[in-house]
Amino acid sequence: MKLSEKNYDLAKWVVQILLPAFGALYAGLSDLLNLPYALEVVGTTSLIAVFLGTILGISNSNYKKSVLNNAGYIDVVGTDPDTGLPAVQLNLTKDPTTPGKDTVVLKVGQDPNVPTPPVEPPIV
Repeated sequence: MKLSEKNYDLAKWVVQILLPAFGALYAGLSDLLNLPYALEVVGTTSLIAVFLGTILGISNSNYKKSVLNNAGYIDVVGTDPDTGLPAVQLNLTKDPTTPGKDTVVLKVGQDPNVPTPPVEPPIV
């Protein structure tokens, strides 16, 4: 089953915000208002949140591995003399254009498959 981004965000909100908040609310109100089965309701809510959170975490990890594999490396190769900002080099390892996707993942650092150029000693 594949969730849309909107449904994934909703499920994540339910697991991370709604279920824990409901459990805390019921625990507090059960003591104040003598509501029944406080331990059972809070325990069940917590178990459901942990179960769904685990499934969402595994799903998110698998999604990132399959869809968001890095498309290359961005490596700092010096400093731009005009701006003082890092000068970078982009080394693509695959075509970053994927139909229907608007995200490209780049790893920071040198591509391990590209040999490091020899460093020239400074001229004195």
